[in-house]
Amino acid sequence: MLFYLAYAAAAATLLVTYRSLILRSSAWVLALALGLLAASVCLDQVTTREFVEDAAKLSGVGTWSVYLIGTGLVMVGEESERRTT
Repeated sequence: MLFYLAYAAAAATLLVTYRSLILRSSAWVLALALGLLAASVCLDQVTTREFVEDAAKLSGVGTWSVYLIGTGLVMVGEESERRTT
């Protein structure tokens, strides 16, 4: 249980620290990814079907990847525009 609390504290710290960047990006995609990863942890505790838990985890990782790549591309584009003007 302490392990999950440490993960939640780390996530909350990162969300607060980078809130301005998150609010400028597609925050709903990040929220979806975090929700899917949280669902994976919950499902791991309540079900014996590994497929369900693994599907939620894989969907969360994929969604998080989409968020990170999309946000990175937007940031690179903004920096490129800033340098050319």
